[in-house]
Amino acid sequence: MIADIHVSEPTKDRQNTAETTALIERCRSGDLTAFTALMHKHQNYAYRIAFHVIQNEDSARDIVQEAFIRVWKHLSRYHESARFTTWLYKIVVRLCYDRLKMESRRQRMFRPIDTLMGESDPTDGRNPETEAQAKDAAAHIMLIAKTLPPKQQLVFMLRDVEDCALEEIAEIAEMSIGTVKANLSYARKAIREAYAHLEGK
Repeated sequence: MIADIHVSEPTKDRQNTAETTALIERCRSGDLTAFTALMHKHQNYAYRIAFHVIQNEDSARDIVQEAFIRVWKHLSRYHESARFTTWLYKIVVRLCYDRLKMESRRQRMFRPIDTLMGESDPTDGRNPETEAQAKDAAAHIMLIAKTLPPKQQLVFMLRDVEDCALEEIAEIAEMSIGTVKANLSYARKAIREAYAHLEGK
């Protein structure tokens, strides 16, 4: 159901557009072609959210597919006063949160660093040694983030990885802004302390 997803091309327009509104209206009339277009328009960023939280490509794809199935089933519940992307990402995050809770009940498992660094970022003038050190540090931070409680991990990923606004995170995660700030503070402190211990500082 889900077409090929290109992680490097996030959806930049998070506001409802005339095109999105028109597609939603057609979807509500049972137009599957319109739904396919709506899915293609928003699936890349939904995947990025899922991947940053889950850190597994197959699981992220499964979550995005399940999210769009829920969108199709429950589109009548969507109100145009809210951004469609925020509504979609709330569904994605809820599925991610359920998956994290399921995994934490089994056991905590670290993934190899190279699987966490799937997409390399363009260099910004740093020499190869500095670039390698930066990637290594980022990989360690991602590993540490995976050990956080699900709510802290979610807030950290949305804020410090996806650069979402606090208000958007509160809406997506269904938390108050105060709760978002508290979880973000705890997450950052835990990551700093764990990273300093890892570096022997």
